[in-house]
Amino acid sequence: MRKISIDASVEAICIKGCKEVRRDIQLLEAGITPPELSHHTKQVQIRILEELKVIMSVYGDKCRI
Repeated sequence: MRKISIDASVEAICIKGCKEVRRDIQLLEAGITPPELSHHTKQVQIRILEELKVIMSVYGDKCRI
């Protein structure tokens, strides 16, 4: 899997907004695949989940408006 494809998928999720990103993280942790990631393998989905967690760690418990 190319890094650019992973980056594009992360961006597709992040563009939905902070609350939706947190929801998608919860889905991925529960083993549920968001539609934007359905074309990726589980291994790649885990890498995307890790990247989303790093991104969202910057915001703590708050989301930017």
